Amino acid sequence: MILKTSSRILKIHPKDNIVVALCDLNKGLTIQIDAGEFQLVTNVASKHKLSIENLNIGDYIFMYGVVVGKAVREIQKGESITTFNISHQTESYELPKFKKQIKWEAPKSSDFLKRTFLGYHRDNGAVGTENNWLIIPISTLGVIFIGNNIGLYCLVGVSFFMSLMFPTIYGIALGGLTEDESKIGSAGLVMAIVGGALMPKLQGMLIDLGGYGVNDITILGVSEVNFSFILPALCFVYITLFGLKTSNV
Repeated sequence: MILKTSSRILKIHPKDNIVVALCDLNKGLTIQIDAGEFQLVTNVASKHKLSIENLNIGDYIFMYGVVVGKAVREIQKGESITTFNISHQTESYELPKFKKQIKWEAPKSSDFLKRTFLGYHRDNGAVGTENNWLIIPISTLGVIFIGNNIGLYCLVGVSFFMSLMFPTIYGIALGGLTEDESKIGSAGLVMAIVGGALMPKLQGMLIDLGGYGVNDITILGVSEVNFSFILPALCFVYITLFGLKTSNV
């Protein structure tokens, strides 16, 4: 049987003297490649390599067009490549003699010397970011009790403000901690993301209270799918209390 290159073997680079078997190949099979053909002298397992040239001890093994090994014994054309007949080898590499000289120049900072942070000015004189903590829980209540497009906009607003919420919580929670305490605190904050795996399950259980539909029953005058957002609303209320407690930061 004659096997063409494109069907069961893969030659990656024209310079390569080994190819990849794409399936199990049996001894005696005729391989056709590069306008020539030869017979396998050993079995070759799928994803393993085989030589397409007769190699002597010390000959380089080429794959991807570069040296990847060296023959430690004579290898016949059509023989499987293993750790018993080759060893690892790479080509030497030298930096080019005429490499491009790059001179680093410090950025011009004079344009920013008189810039100030025009943040939120607090009653105690401190300047920081304004705590708009109430926006997220109010938006979540809008998702629950307001229908049509307004409720949809509230849902999009929740996602938007969550992107601002986490880094703010991160900075506030770690403020004033030592380096060692910050390592433990930051690890705890990162682990808190596991709530993203638990909340959808709990919210899904609320949605399925009346059946597998999304509007089987009404709770507080809204469908169960709307009411299920009470869970994230409670979480946001807790975060709001945290924000109010640390509003002097």
